[in-house]
This record gives sequence, structure tokens and C-alpha cells, in this order.
Amino acid sequence: MSLSDLAALGSFVSGFAVLISLVFVYFQLRQVGAQIEQAEKNQRAAMGQGRTNRMVELALRTAEPGLSDALSHVLTNSAEATPHHLFQYLHYSRALFLNAEDTFYQHANGLLEQEPFEGFSRAISVTLANPATRLMWRAHRAAFGHAFVKFIDKLVENTPLDPLVVPEKELEMWRSGIARMMAHQAAERRT
Repeated sequence: MSLSDLAALGSFVSGFAVLISLVFVYFQLRQVGAQIEQAEKNQRAAMGQGRTNRMVELALRTAEPGLSDALSHVLTNSAEATPHHLFQYLHYSRALFLNAEDTFYQHANGLLEQEPFEGFSRAISVTLANPATRLMWRAHRAAFGHAFVKFIDKLVENTPLDPLVVPEKELEMWRSGIARMMAHQAAERRT
């Protein structure tokens, strides 16, 4: 075998090695892409869990005796509402709006998908239908970013105010609803 034949063979082996290296790099890039995609899913899941945890924490706090008393007095515009109740509601509503702002910007930055954002939008609209919450929004709105303020203001504009809650009426409606449901279930069992 001549020197030129060896050079040609070496060139062929070298080309083949480069081809194998390129195939290897291709598979590595695919694997890295899959890992990045999985990491993004994990990050979205963690952010969603954090958002859920904040909402659960807010909901559980409203069941605590001090805050639940404040909420029941302020949200119903009760004559028994005290400055302390109003102070508690002021800070509760601030936490509510801070959570809403974070959710809004997560969506704006592509970190929260459309469907959960639509659910959030409906929930915050229901909250903003209460006159006390709407009044608190007016008190807090200057502390938030322009895009978020514009979003909430539009929800306020498109959400009619609910009448004030009358606790006695609500309790009567609750008891009536439970009685109807139990009667319906009893009727279904008989058939």
C-alpha cells in the first residue's frame, strides 16, 4: 500500500469519524432539548403549585376567627364593623391584590397558560363584584403596575356590583338549599 493510499484511507476514516461525531451531537442535542422541555414543565408546575398554595392560605386565613369576623362585618357593611375590622380587611385585600398581580404577570410573561388565567379572571371578577372589595381596589390601585391596574379597572368596568350580603338571608338560603337537596336525594332513593 502506497503512501497516497494510506492518506486516502486516513482521510476516509477521518470523515467517517466526523460523521459519527455529528450523529452523536445530534442525539445529545435532542436529549438536551427534551431535558429543557421537562425542566420548563417542572417550573410551570412549581409556579402553579405556589399560586395554589397562596390561594389556599388566603382562603384558610378567612376561616380564622379574627379575620372571618372582620370579613363578615366589612363585606356586609355591618353596623358592628370596627376600625380594627376595617384595618384587617385593608391588609387582607392588599394580599388578595398582590396575589392577583403576581398571577397576572405570570400570564403576561408566558408562565401561566390561558385556561388557568381565564379561571383566575372569572374568580377575581366575582370578588370585585363586592362593593367593599371594589372600594379597597380604589384604595390600593396606585401601588400597582400600570398593566395590572388597566386589567383590574377593565374587570371593574365590566362587572356589575352585587347587592350587599345580608347574613340572615344567606343562612336562610343555605338551609333551604340543603333541605331541597336532601329531599331530592330522598325522592331518588324511593324510585
